Amino acid sequence: RWVAGDRIDTTCTIGDPGDPSPSPTVGRVVHVSIDGLRADVVTSRNMPALVKLRNEGASTLNARTDYHVTKTLPNHTSQFTGRPLYGTIRHRVSFNSDNGETVHDAAGSYVSSVFDVVDNNNGDTAMFVGKDKFQFIRRSWQDSIDDYEKAPPGDLVDDALSQLRSGDGPGFTFFHIRLPDSAGHAYGWSSVEYLTAVSEANAILQELTDGIRSDGALNGSTAIIVTADHGGPEFGLVHEDYLNVDNYVVPFIVWGPGVQPGADLYQLNASLRANPGNSRVDNDGIQPIRTHEVANLALDLLGLPPVPGSVFNADQSLRVG
Repeated sequence: RWVAGDRIDTTCTIGDPGDPSPSPTVGRVVHVSIDGLRADVVTSRNMPALVKLRNEGASTLNARTDYHVTKTLPNHTSQFTGRPLYGTIRHRVSFNSDNGETVHDAAGSYVSSVFDVVDNNNGDTAMFVGKDKFQFIRRSWQDSIDDYEKAPPGDLVDDALSQLRSGDGPGFTFFHIRLPDSAGHAYGWSSVEYLTAVSEANAILQELTDGIRSDGALNGSTAIIVTADHGGPEFGLVHEDYLNVDNYVVPFIVWGPGVQPGADLYQLNASLRANPGNSRVDNDGIQPIRTHEVANLALDLLGLPPVPGSVFNADQSLRVG
């Protein structure tokens, strides 16, 4: 088990010599995770707010989850740490419910996160979530997460916007929308109920982004990254089959100052990332764009160093503009 006090110092000065990042620096990053969102339902009919972010930002609808798992808690752990489930450097959170322990217990040593890096650089961090299992994440980095709220996603928008407006220094806010996943488990990912939940998620995203756009302090200083933790099967009510293309293909959308409007992320990163088509690509060789890149992309946009011990986008090479 990890020992309390093993937390790694990640303090830096923004603009340190040797920082290779040419990305624009913003004051805040909002990471929106739409739970269980299939990439193929991101259309102007179903999700006009998300399509607008795509048109104004850089994106792909062909990103990948973890190679070994298509479940909520493991993939969100990867998004916060930049680590895969398995490998030489990994987090080993294979379970999908709060077991009362921490990420560090699963890994056997302290695992740094995006929350640590922002907190160590005098920034604000927050989580607005819709599932009880995120208490596992909160417990893991409780000293680095300043605000935490669990409620239905429609009830979280106002509080999230208030938190963004009150923040000092670099800020990282995680906003979770559970609705598509809940409908998929209850009715299936091909159901009318699922598409209704997708539209409801879009309305929440619209409210959040409208609040950012209309605020003079936030608009022009805030970047938004939208991902999903997994998709869902054409037939059935569970998404645990990580060999199923419907489960492992997800969207990855970046919007904000300096992000190239309408850009394809694979074209922007042609020499560093490879579009996998429908293939399930392992962790060796040139990688597809994975949701695991969120942590270090967010830190890059904030002008901060990567997560210590991270694997994905550890060199902060993912270009968005």
